[in-house]
Amino acid sequence: MFLRKTLVLLVGCAAFTAAAGAASNTSALNSNHSCHASAIELLSPHTTILNITAEKVENYPVPQGAYYDVFVPTPPASANVSFCNITVTYTHPDWDDTIHVFIGLPLRGWNRKFLALGGGGFATNMPLDILPVMASLGYAAASTDGGHFGQDISWALKDNGSLVNYPFLVDFASESLKDMTVLGRQFTELYYKQPAERTYWVGCSTGGRQGMMMAQRYSHLFDGILANAPAINWNDLLIGSHWPTVSMYETGTVLPPCVLDAFTNASIAACDSIDGLEDGVISLPGSCEFDPYSEVGKYASCAGDNIQLTDKHAFIIKQILNGPSTPSGRQLAAGSTVGTNLSAAVNTTCTQNNRNCTADGVIYSNQWIPKFVVKNYRFNPLTITYEQFYRFFAQSKLEYDWIIGTGDANLQHLRGTNTKLLSFHGYADEIIPPNNTVQYYHKALSIDANVTDYYRLFLAPGVMHCGGGLGPNPSAMLHALEDWVEHGKAPTELDAIATAANGTTGHRSVCMYPASSRYTGGDPTVASSFTCS
Repeated sequence: MFLRKTLVLLVGCAAFTAAAGAASNTSALNSNHSCHASAIELLSPHTTILNITAEKVENYPVPQGAYYDVFVPTPPASANVSFCNITVTYTHPDWDDTIHVFIGLPLRGWNRKFLALGGGGFATNMPLDILPVMASLGYAAASTDGGHFGQDISWALKDNGSLVNYPFLVDFASESLKDMTVLGRQFTELYYKQPAERTYWVGCSTGGRQGMMMAQRYSHLFDGILANAPAINWNDLLIGSHWPTVSMYETGTVLPPCVLDAFTNASIAACDSIDGLEDGVISLPGSCEFDPYSEVGKYASCAGDNIQLTDKHAFIIKQILNGPSTPSGRQLAAGSTVGTNLSAAVNTTCTQNNRNCTADGVIYSNQWIPKFVVKNYRFNPLTITYEQFYRFFAQSKLEYDWIIGTGDANLQHLRGTNTKLLSFHGYADEIIPPNNTVQYYHKALSIDANVTDYYRLFLAPGVMHCGGGLGPNPSAMLHALEDWVEHGKAPTELDAIATAANGTTGHRSVCMYPASSRYTGGDPTVASSFTCS
């Protein structure tokens, strides 16, 4: 009964398309279908469909945004797209959740591929305008809200704050992602009357973590997974990124943004030319030793005021670059890479000529620590001591790694499911340190010396979180993944575009780790002037 109702709804959307013509406006086909749990066959006996709506959208202007360039080529600004826009609302009985899956199906020119789309931060989905973008390129695609709206995690605690809302966290971590993929593929098959020939995951940041979760637990659902700047080791990251705030609180010294910028600029000046080209981009951060104490006594230019750099400033910078460690020296999480925009990574604000400054912390840590670790919404995370930091770090891992950690580096099963995993990370990522991904890759390599048969990592020098910065930004990575999956062309370099400080653009390649890009001479805006070695 459920399958028949669903099929009628989708055929109705297709019929609207045929009758409407090219000049029609958006037309809606709304239906309030409810199904008994025993009749639901699309997901599982533990899932109940609450509602399905379908809307035929004709001649919709394709959204523009550089954010999508890393995944697919940006369609021209004049492009329009027609697609069937479906929303499925469902719940897991006894979980008290309500989850929405959003599906976009191109009305014409389907390329017989399905994309599952990841989110960012605490949002399970990225902005939904990516659905018409993907439809304009021929992809059927789906996204899910995971049971909550955007970055809101007020759901973290239930029963008046006495219990962690584990079902919602499991939805966010993995369950809704699997559901979205299964639902999306099945609705795609119902609509086109044939299954998708290929299924891909596409995401960055949280979307990258989600992609790693799919690779670790549900690789059988995917032919290829694109997991960029992944928030692997979620608990290490969310507590670890609070380390600069803790360091400044304990030392009683808050670094103004201009002081942070002074150390950033000094590190770039010290390390920029190692790759053979001075362009404001550090291509070999691991080959450069930058000592913050070398800047002590110099001055930072701060909006007409000059602040002398001190030992305390250098100490805090050293801690930021090294990352959090125990009193005995054991590293707990990766630190910022040399050349990273430290004022963006650390987040401080000042008044009164940079003399009255506050540490604002990282928004995700500021939310995670009170809600999931301390379990007290009123707790102030900006006054955490070293002792509290160590305790919270261990507690968060103990309580939540099994749900959302994604630190399992044994990926050998990808060989059996014939799934390819492709990942890029910016060397200047100000939110998720690239060494977090590098450390994970080395663990996977230690388990399987031939891990590059199915998992390849690319590090982009000078590139920030998911894109941006002066370095070479990878473009159309989904095509590189498709070439690997569908044609056996395993990538060793990624096409990328770099935009210099003066606005000049040039082509470069991003090298497969552990190779790095080196300038060999000639026009620096031409990819052939660089080599991977």
